[in-house]
Amino acid sequence: MKPFLVILSIIMIVSCVESNENSDSNQKSDSISKKGMTQNERKTKSKNEAIIDENCVIFLWPDSIEIEKMQAENSEEVYNEIVADLTWYPGIAAEVLDSFKIKNISCDEEYIILRNSKNKETKLKRKEIKGDMILFRIDKEPIFSSAISFERELTLKYFEKR
Repeated sequence: MKPFLVILSIIMIVSCVESNENSDSNQKSDSISKKGMTQNERKTKSKNEAIIDENCVIFLWPDSIEIEKMQAENSEEVYNEIVADLTWYPGIAAEVLDSFKIKNISCDEEYIILRNSKNKETKLKRKEIKGDMILFRIDKEPIFSSAISFERELTLKYFEKR
């Protein structure tokens, strides 16, 4: 378990450093500032908004400020457990989603804009969403859930993958 936590910590540190480097270099490119995702996979209106206009599962992650706060408020052992939980359950859910070819993305932006097939937009504040996972189809209402209680059958039915 400790090697997993070490690797996870390194990834988080690198992503924080990458975030700082991107802001210092005038946002080199959209694909770099959005953690390797291409512009077609995730569009942004501004730095703190993500526009989702395709069928996918969105995993919600804490931003760098929230991560720093968790580190400051918790002992190293407790913080490591929190990080392990934050990554373990979405990882398991993502594996299932990948096996059924259901697209899944990560989001740490402050706002999420869900655009449906009629171009109607719903703006959500990430911190106010109950759970850490959104099932989104452009032709249906989104389902808000949690990766810890991932429901495979519900997800397959929602995305019509049966």
